[in-house]
Amino acid sequence: MRPYSKLTIKKIDVPEKNELEEQIRWFAECFDLDNEIFKELFEKGKNGLRTSNIASKTSRSKSTVLYKLNKLMDTGIVVKKGTMYYLRSNSFERSIEEVEEDVERMFKRMKEIAKNIDEQKGREIKIN
Repeated sequence: MRPYSKLTIKKIDVPEKNELEEQIRWFAECFDLDNEIFKELFEKGKNGLRTSNIASKTSRSKSTVLYKLNKLMDTGIVVKKGTMYYLRSNSFERSIEEVEEDVERMFKRMKEIAKNIDEQKGREIKIN
């Protein structure tokens, strides 16, 4: 799996309507992603898409699509296998859970290192 370079999560109001289009757009906005490209990948699910397929369906250049796909891969929601791009898991919910688990592992590691730094500096955690 690709190491993530950046994961942005924006707090955005949940759509009032319980419509699929709005919910997909909301997820894309929360992760600061391109809605059209994200939607195409979501629609294809486990079948995946090539850069050229996405470019023709979204009327974007292949270089723009590639840039946006790299951003999607940076979040951990999308993976590349060969020349195909897929959601990380067969279900969107599981893809989100896997990203959440990645973030939890990272914070656990950060806490371990922070504890080590505090111990080396002789700092104690004071609980009120």
